[in-house]
Amino acid sequence: MIRLSRFHHSKLMRHRRQSESGQIVVEYVLLLIAAISFALILTNMMVSRTEGKEGFVVAQWKAMIKAIAEDKTDGIDP
Repeated sequence: MIRLSRFHHSKLMRHRRQSESGQIVVEYVLLLIAAISFALILTNMMVSRTEGKEGFVVAQWKAMIKAIAEDKTDGIDP
């Protein structure tokens, strides 16, 4: 095994730390992009207003509005 001088050893360790910190930044950015993409897809599935492809929140909201508008209690005789 090759024995490094203290100078070379400290220089090598500094280089490793710098490359590891760059890797941490890259991993953080990739995780951030993945989280934002997931949030956008989930939001689109929930509240999309495209005709025929409404999100499930919008579709349920329209169903509630329609049920209220039909007002079935008007047809009940006492």
